Amino acid sequence: MRLMASPRLPMSESGAIDPAAPSFLFAADPLGQLGKWGDIMTFAATLILIGRIILGLFFVIAGIRNFLNFAKASASETNYGFKLPAPVVALGFASQLVGGLSVTLGILPGWGAALLILFLIGATTLFHNFLLFQGEARKPHLYFTLVNCALVGYCLMVIGLAL
Repeated sequence: MRLMASPRLPMSESGAIDPAAPSFLFAADPLGQLGKWGDIMTFAATLILIGRIILGLFFVIAGIRNFLNFAKASASETNYGFKLPAPVVALGFASQLVGGLSVTLGILPGWGAALLILFLIGATTLFHNFLLFQGEARKPHLYFTLVNCALVGYCLMVIGLAL
């Protein structure tokens, strides 16, 4: 499948890069191997699609695993020493599943990514607040906080691409 050119891209009717366009708009291609701008855009769109599917499946798999271990997960205490009500835990896991499916399948992926961001903020705040720990106990929570921040960043990219 070949993507149509965006009206913002300087392209000729044949799909080739418009030679009258300023050169700073394009990546350097000293050997002239990249071909038509549409080929580059198709490759970029393919990479974005693959990345979106990987991100979405990460959350789908996590949601399924969490639901399969629901009894254990709902019995866990937060970093603050209290247990979340089972319906709240189920809502969090459903957010992983629904948001992940949305991003994976490309059905309102921006909204799915926003749902995943809300889940990540809640999970990080309640279960990985590294500021509550000292010494060696802090390290895994800092790691999970950084991973969740990276996932939020990727979700923001999905939202940006969906606009």
